[in-house]
Amino acid sequence: MMQVPARFNATTFFVDRHLAEGRGDRIAFHHDGGSLTYAQLADLVNRTGNALLDLGVRPEQRVLCLLLDSPEFLATFWGAIKIGAVPIPVNTMMRGDDYLYFLEDSRAPVAVVSEPLLAEAGPILAQARFLEHVIVVGRASGSPSHSTPIRSPGSSGSRSACATPGEESSPNGWRESSPSSASPTPPRSLTGVSGSGSPSCSISSSSTAGR
Repeated sequence: MMQVPARFNATTFFVDRHLAEGRGDRIAFHHDGGSLTYAQLADLVNRTGNALLDLGVRPEQRVLCLLLDSPEFLATFWGAIKIGAVPIPVNTMMRGDDYLYFLEDSRAPVAVVSEPLLAEAGPILAQARFLEHVIVVGRASGSPSHSTPIRSPGSSGSRSACATPGEESSPNGWRESSPSSASPTPPRSLTGVSGSGSPSCSISSSSTAGR
């Protein structure tokens, strides 16, 4: 039986461990656009965790994940966990009022939404009192005019003490759709946290947006 350490981050076990054990080039995920290796997945997770930190997400805060089955879902889910936040995957077949309930109940400051799902979720986003940022994944042709294209999670090199990131970028663009405009910033080192709130490992990537 596996012994769970006192300080444990699930992303370290389910993602980073495969790199540490030499499986970085093995396929981790198949999707419509191709596949991702564990190394590529770890890179996306690090970049997404870094982006969430740049948006001000802190440990124990919620991140709503209204995402289709895609690399971005994995990146957001594991990236949120790696920084100590709590991802909330929601059913993509629900209605706008349901999404508003989830946003209000969780007080999530950030929502990550697949572009095809904006038609249903978009109208209620402005009503969510605690929501500060909406990240639209894909070509958000229907997004508000104030949306500013922001750097793809894989648009620049990254350094990490916990993973061996590659140069693979996210298959889709990421776009900030919150009232605040996005402004890309240079890469910088960041720290992931364990469930106890203590540092567990360092992560580094290009940030995607900031208030």
